[in-house]
Amino acid sequence: MDMNYALVRKIAMAIFIVVVVLLVLFVGREIAVRFFDYQPPAITESQQKKSSQVEFVQESGEKFYHTVTDSYIYFVNTDKVSICDAEGNLKKEEGIVTSEPVVKRNGEYVVIGDIGRNNIYVFSGTELKNTVETTKPIIDVSVNNSGYLVVITEGDMHKCDVTVLDTKGKEQFIWNSGNLFVLNASIADNNKNIIISTLDTSGGKMKSVLSFYNISNEKPIATEAYENELISAVSIHGTKAFCIGDSKTVIYRVSGEKINEILYDGKTLTTFKTWNSKIVMAFSESALSGKRYNIETYNTSGKNVGTYETDYEIKYLDFLQDMVVVGRGGLIDVIDVSGREKRLIDPGVDIKSLSFMGKTSSAVGFTINGAYIIRLS
Repeated sequence: MDMNYALVRKIAMAIFIVVVVLLVLFVGREIAVRFFDYQPPAITESQQKKSSQVEFVQESGEKFYHTVTDSYIYFVNTDKVSICDAEGNLKKEEGIVTSEPVVKRNGEYVVIGDIGRNNIYVFSGTELKNTVETTKPIIDVSVNNSGYLVVITEGDMHKCDVTVLDTKGKEQFIWNSGNLFVLNASIADNNKNIIISTLDTSGGKMKSVLSFYNISNEKPIATEAYENELISAVSIHGTKAFCIGDSKTVIYRVSGEKINEILYDGKTLTTFKTWNSKIVMAFSESALSGKRYNIETYNTSGKNVGTYETDYEIKYLDFLQDMVVVGRGGLIDVIDVSGREKRLIDPGVDIKSLSFMGKTSSAVGFTINGAYIIRLS
């Protein structure tokens, strides 16, 4: 009897010790991850990939902006644009004049606007297709796949103008926001449908107002208001639009019919990318029950088609077709839209951001002072 009791005691003590050790390891890991930026071991073994340097050299202390189309890499600073091809060879340099450039792309078009001033430059390939001088200072500018521009400019008091310009720089649509502040605007590739997101603070309340226009009409074909919600970005894909807010993303048809909502459920949206008929969103840990970060993919019906969880801080995010790339711990994590990890790549350089090039598995990784072409497959 005494022997049995002693045996049971030893077993119980062993179990207790194991539990304590596991608890200490778990708590220690969480403290290391959350407060000391410890990076847990990779799920898969990383592959070393050779990176080829792009023929662009940044002068010491010089700041540059960048974007990537299907065929070219653009580097923009305040006095010139340097354009490299898909092999990284410098093809052309074009002089421009900006003080604070904003760079956007869509398809083969790249638009550069000078924030707070009046100059806009439109490129396609290596050619400067058009220059536009606005009458009012620029707040933001974007381009659609057809080369039409949406320009947001300053106005009197809280007013802002939204202007649509065709490929020749001719005004096709002008809208004044009145007492509303314009957050974002987008035009469909059909050059007709426009969505404008504005902020209304009248009456001491904050609400975002979505206005849907057809370029041929002065009045909106539909409007929708969201109290205590900041819808800071709108992105049109075909006949659908993602309207990205701080607590949810709302999906509409360009005609103004609401399709669905993607609720964040207390999670914090840190970054997102839209492409074709999907949106990929990165969330941080505020209300996550598992890992510290989530990558979630949704289609234009608002259906979740994939989730990927990780303990690594997400440094950058991009996706093309069914491939998603995430920067974490100095490595490139390649996953598919369903959330399955495909491979882990060590690029051999310290990448700050990454963009797909064309409809292939090639990408351009940007560093502090240059860029590298990386083959992801």
